[in-house]
Amino acid sequence: MAGGKGTRRQHLTITDIATLTGLSKATVSRAINDRKRVSPETRARVLAVLDDVGYVRNRAATSLSTGRTGLIGLMIGENRDPLASTVMQGALAAAGPAGYGVVVYITAHEREHEAIYTEMAARGGIDGALLLFPARHDAPLARRIAERGLPLVLIEPQMAIPGLPTVRPDVYDDGYRCTRYLLELGHRRIGLCADASDWGITEPYIEGYRAALAEAGIPFDPNLALAAGWTYAAGYQTAMRWLQLPDPPTSMCFCCDAAALGAIAAARERGVPVPGGLSVIGYDDAEIAQWITPALTTPCKRRFALVQRACELLLDLIGGAEPPVQPVLLKTDLIVRQSTAQAIT
Repeated sequence: MAGGKGTRRQHLTITDIATLTGLSKATVSRAINDRKRVSPETRARVLAVLDDVGYVRNRAATSLSTGRTGLIGLMIGENRDPLASTVMQGALAAAGPAGYGVVVYITAHEREHEAIYTEMAARGGIDGALLLFPARHDAPLARRIAERGLPLVLIEPQMAIPGLPTVRPDVYDDGYRCTRYLLELGHRRIGLCADASDWGITEPYIEGYRAALAEAGIPFDPNLALAAGWTYAAGYQTAMRWLQLPDPPTSMCFCCDAAALGAIAAARERGVPVPGGLSVIGYDDAEIAQWITPALTTPCKRRFALVQRACELLLDLIGGAEPPVQPVLLKTDLIVRQSTAQAIT
């Protein structure tokens, strides 16, 4: 059975490894699972043999010995989310280094949520769950998961659910810093398009915007702060409306990248160069933000970082940590690209 790199084997059992090393199965198991009561020399001896034969640890056997599957569940709201791949990458960035895999649940319709949440609550195949954008009507289902003892973290839920760990973006800080950056570029007429839904984004985003304007001594103009939506069409329509004003804004902030792209299209249609005549800021740092011309200034990897932080928190909970009492607010840095420039005076 032993035999060097040229005869690598897959899916060997602990019994096989014990035979190869001359150690007991219990000692081999402790070494593989990084348990105590194994000397560094013995652990190194076992790991060297594992590497030599190409051992692949059996996840089912590990589950039986540790009570864990090594998997976490990630619930993505629907299959039309253009940032679904970014969300998955964020989860894997935290789960992978910790030795965890990610099971992704994607639904086509909200009515499928109950079936997915029920499967999660059964707690048969995953050690914890990440729920992305759970809606208000999902609250009873999320509580059911928690009551079954499965660790879970809510990612930017529509409403707070007392007692359930939550990670949110610091939307106030996003509104403040994006506005502050444009002010530093010399812009004084700044439009801000927030989310039109009741997802809790609109109010703090506008509050941050107003705070930055107040610090600069610029009066708040309600015509330039609209809850108009997060779609491409909403961004296009809002920008078109602003660009037709007698004194149009020289810069605009949007609550998502898709709306910002719509604004750039409207500016192009109106013959307004971006960024020469109009600076535009997005929000999510989707991959397309880097591909378009001009590349979009936006908070850096906002959605990626949000899910990564939530996954880190979930892994802590799985490890026995106490859940945070207050929501975890995530701040992200603004990544400056070609869609913003110094205001022309």
